[in-house]
Amino acid sequence: MTRVGIRDLSRELGLSVATVSRAMNGRDEVSAETVERVRAAAARLGYRPNHAGRSLRRGRSGAIALFVPIDTARTSLGETFYFPLVAGLRRALEVEHLDVLMIPTRSDENAAPPVAALVARGIADAYILTNTTIGDPRVNALVEAGVPFVTLGQTGRDDHAALDLDFEGAATRAVTALFEAGHRDIAVACDDRQIAANTVFLEAWTRTMQEHELDASAVFRVPDRADAGIELARRVLQVPRRPSAMVLAQETLALSLYPELSAAGLRIGADIALLGFRDNPVCAPLRPRLPAFELDVQDLGYRLGETLLQQMGPSSDPGLELWPVTTLNTDLSLHASASS
Repeated sequence: MTRVGIRDLSRELGLSVATVSRAMNGRDEVSAETVERVRAAAARLGYRPNHAGRSLRRGRSGAIALFVPIDTARTSLGETFYFPLVAGLRRALEVEHLDVLMIPTRSDENAAPPVAALVARGIADAYILTNTTIGDPRVNALVEAGVPFVTLGQTGRDDHAALDLDFEGAATRAVTALFEAGHRDIAVACDDRQIAANTVFLEAWTRTMQEHELDASAVFRVPDRADAGIELARRVLQVPRRPSAMVLAQETLALSLYPELSAAGLRIGADIALLGFRDNPVCAPLRPRLPAFELDVQDLGYRLGETLLQQMGPSSDPGLELWPVTTLNTDLSLHASASS
């Protein structure tokens, strides 16, 4: 008999995997009606969460390893992603009494050998790769070692389990929201790292701009530094036709961008509308508030843990799952006066 998985339940109900996971775990943000509907369907289809009671592929460590970048601009400005991610991850793994080891990584490292060396030492029973690239060489190291793993990010492969934020959907919604607010000169800013998240985001931004018959040439790539917003402001102010709106693939660019634009006499939200990717707590002091997408990072971490446990079980399930990024924290129509 074929085992019913959470993706089967998601398809049956027409709900996202994220919503089904939250409902099965009784999260407060899911309505009682949805919880009842999901649990009734789970009982009817014979779905059981892939948690306790199964035989996991275990080593001797009793831990999983999470590779965490330590030299990104976002990390240097205050770590508000990986810590809540680990909180959710631990909540999912505690039923199996698994600990989380955070392994610091740097972008200038030859990525694959350190991963292979750690696996050879048996430091963990399973692994989570982050900040992935298309064709990420670390994946080969883990596949060759035959250990359970999940990537938090896309790699362009379909032979392993991956969970990723829906960067494509976020870019599409950002452009569409600004277009509907009256903007026609829309730029995008992104750091210069060659990670999959940037690739997916920029491709979706370009495609959506073209679908709206807009000029998609205003792409600003800047170094991944805490003060990169200064260079971004300089370049934006120098272009012959200044954009009326700009999407920030890394919302922390706004921290140094806001004061530079203000010093040049531009009113943010009136002369130029800015929209960030994530509603990041480090951006909370900015005024006016930076419009961005809401994201419960702990819930993402919990789902990441569920996915990893499945890979550690007797029947692993490769494939990419996208975590929805749908809700903007503000009404963008307030910024329509910035359009030209």
